[in-house]
Amino acid sequence: MSTPVLFCRQCGSSRPLSQDSTDFCCVNAQRAFHEEPCSEDRIRTPRINGSEVSWKEAIQHCVEKIADAQSRNINSVGIYLGTSTWYRSLDWTQSMMTALKLGTTSLFTDQCMDDAARLLVTEWMLGHATPLLTDLSRAHNIIILGDNPHTVGWGALQPDHDYESAIVHSQGTKQTKVSIISSSPIETKFNSQSNIAIRPGTETFFLLGMLHLVVNNGWYDKQYVDKYTTDLDTLQQWVKPFTVAKCAQICGVTEATISGLTLKWTRSAMGLIHLTPGALRTTNATLGAWAWMALHTLTANALRPGGIYEAVGAVDILPALVGLRTKNAPASTVGGQPLLLMQNMGAHLLSEMEHGNLETLILMDSPHYPQYDRILKTIEQLPCSIVIAETESDLTRAATIVLPRTTCWEEEDVALHRNNTFSTQCVPTSNPIHPVFGDAKSAQSILSEIGQSLSFKWRGSPLGIANRLLANQISKGNLKEWMQRVWGLLHEDDLIMGGSMNYKGEHNRATWRPSEDRIKLAPDEMSTVFNTLKVPTIPTETLLLHTSHSDSTSSEGDTLIIQVHSKTGFNTGQQVRVQTDWGQIEGIIEINDSIHPQTVLCSATSNRSVLNLLPQETDAWSGTPVFNGVTCTLTIV
Repeated sequence: MSTPVLFCRQCGSSRPLSQDSTDFCCVNAQRAFHEEPCSEDRIRTPRINGSEVSWKEAIQHCVEKIADAQSRNINSVGIYLGTSTWYRSLDWTQSMMTALKLGTTSLFTDQCMDDAARLLVTEWMLGHATPLLTDLSRAHNIIILGDNPHTVGWGALQPDHDYESAIVHSQGTKQTKVSIISSSPIETKFNSQSNIAIRPGTETFFLLGMLHLVVNNGWYDKQYVDKYTTDLDTLQQWVKPFTVAKCAQICGVTEATISGLTLKWTRSAMGLIHLTPGALRTTNATLGAWAWMALHTLTANALRPGGIYEAVGAVDILPALVGLRTKNAPASTVGGQPLLLMQNMGAHLLSEMEHGNLETLILMDSPHYPQYDRILKTIEQLPCSIVIAETESDLTRAATIVLPRTTCWEEEDVALHRNNTFSTQCVPTSNPIHPVFGDAKSAQSILSEIGQSLSFKWRGSPLGIANRLLANQISKGNLKEWMQRVWGLLHEDDLIMGGSMNYKGEHNRATWRPSEDRIKLAPDEMSTVFNTLKVPTIPTETLLLHTSHSDSTSSEGDTLIIQVHSKTGFNTGQQVRVQTDWGQIEGIIEINDSIHPQTVLCSATSNRSVLNLLPQETDAWSGTPVFNGVTCTLTIV
């Protein structure tokens, strides 16, 4: 327990942790260091169809099922990574290598939840997909759009920046202004100058209203736009119909609210808009991501400190990402959307299964997507489902094969793909702090065993034979040895494992970026988005669901807490039924007058049954699932 851990495998923080720590990045880290690990629900031994077996029998059965399915269709074997694997670099990298070796394009990830739309838009506007982060510690005017970051976090790539303290410091030193626009409750540790409650799922149109003002009133940096962008005239035509009046009506706010906020934001030296997780989980996610990027570009706050900047990460992989464009990527079978950075969208998983495109599916997490009960039922009906899990759940009970997985605190790891210390090269590593429970193994070692047992066949694959050969060679060896080789190519010394930050200073981005690169304000792909856009008309009496937030008060035991505004006419304590076109659920009313009067707030994070109220429909370009803005009714039970 005395061995230091230099990053948190639960939330992704790179804050140094040890047994002597008193300041922890998250509750899970505090429990890991100061409480005995719970073994009540842990899975101890592999099992097939409910019967316990040895690891040798389990791996052999997995290999036979995978080989049999791929003999009919190379893409009939799928891998779903889930959220938990995102924070484990060895598991994540091995999953990618396994999918490459198999040649399958059925590698499903949660990238579509919050990142896919922005990655797609940056590819269209910059020429390559790149994760852009908001530099909240330097900005002078901050707009937080979406859910409350105090409860949902700041984003998958921004877990450890301690932004609340940074914002408080900025407010004291340079009078930074903060505005929060949300359809969920608003509580933060810092002061906000304005709290604006909007209708659920209308964030995209708030951004369009801002964009209309910036373009038509000339509130943009003309010198920057002339020198570093193209297609301003086309952008002006696209946003012309989205007047402030129209966007304000859609969002359920006044015109003055959008106008006043936009004017102050554009007049700030460094202004940014931070999209919290869940901000764009609607059918208009790609449009919202484009408007977000366009606003920062027009105000000269794109690709620079104080605005939004490129997430360099541990190793600068952007030169490689330039070649991974969606234009030449394989497409998903059902959604028809091209794989983004070679990843299929988790929101397509249910459709792929129901259409019979998957026979064998490896899952490392429970898919947290709309129509949750249908997902579980469909997994149960698959010819073979292989679940790699730590604890018992509905998913493990539905699985054909269950393989016990170590927790993130029982295995060593390398923060290879998600360390985003600004402008620096740094690869933190860490050791386990708990002994392995039972016969559990890491997902990395499980997939490695499966991969080594599978024979490599020279069949055609849209992933490319060169990539498959490389993955095959890596799967034969030790993943850490390959990491050492790559590190050795970049640096003179070795990658120090088990307790080092491996700090190597700043990246030199000038070695690959074009000298006359310009940002496309109106990329050709966006014309299709506008041509097919269905502008919503929302009557004032319509109630709209907001489900993407995380709130510990959203369920008490088995009882769902449903928050509404007092103007709905309901009273605290009333038992009601929430109903949509896709499902219904019962819960108890709680009045909250800080939300928009048309909002019905119930957390799908706290209660998975809420997912059954949501449609299977996604954003047509990014595959983003719909969590917010679904029309619903409330009736007293």
